[in-house]
Amino acid sequence: MSRIELEPYKITAEQIYHEMTGNWALIDVKINPSTSYAMVMPHTKKLFLHPLILIKPEDLPKDLQVKGPEDPRLQSSEYFMRLKSFLARKFEIDPKKISNLKNIFDMHLRTWQRPHLIDRIKRFAIAHEMGHIFHQHLTRSWDRFFSFVFSILITVLLLELLPIYLAIVLSIGVSDVSRRAFKALREYSEQYQEKEADYIATKITKDFTAAKSFFKALDASYKFQWDSTSWMEKLSLILFHTESLFHISHPSPEARIQNLKTAHLIA
Repeated sequence: MSRIELEPYKITAEQIYHEMTGNWALIDVKINPSTSYAMVMPHTKKLFLHPLILIKPEDLPKDLQVKGPEDPRLQSSEYFMRLKSFLARKFEIDPKKISNLKNIFDMHLRTWQRPHLIDRIKRFAIAHEMGHIFHQHLTRSWDRFFSFVFSILITVLLLELLPIYLAIVLSIGVSDVSRRAFKALREYSEQYQEKEADYIATKITKDFTAAKSFFKALDASYKFQWDSTSWMEKLSLILFHTESLFHISHPSPEARIQNLKTAHLIA
């Protein structure tokens, strides 16, 4: 991957950070195919971008260009094999590291639906991530402590009430459910971080239209992904992967827009 291709994003990130803080800082920009769009590590000032951010619809080979999220070619696994191959070659990525491409591509297609907003949405998304650095939003681990304490208490109770072998088996299951439940609760409690990043990003970019389009594209994509899963997959997500559900860690687009309205950032 040529640094030249990443340089515009590095310059944008550093300029936005300067506008937020009044200081210049080196932002280390890297390609990361495991993130769906963009993410940061606030303590190291690293910005990770999905390779799809670095291209526009017209940059795709002709045989991979589609009309939008509803294009029937997107139902073909062969299409995504060729898309993965294209991204791997262009950005010099190990194809094995490119995962969940169908869902991620759907999200990017939805941000491409209004061509005149593509670059503005990218700028807002980068500003949002810089907002996490500005506020030093670090992932806290209080959920691990409470999950551990809860599991110990339940285990002690089970040992008092049940035969030891049954108590141990049940305590293992309780421990796993407790870990996931407290993690989901912690992520839900940190939704305010997304709103803080939205606020500073909108204040700096002065582009509510891009913010609104970005929120709605993310939401529409995740709703599409949810509707596309079977009832068994939905049940599995709810029971065993609650923390991975998008609206656990991110406010709804309506809540994010209302937050900006309340802050008087919308004319």
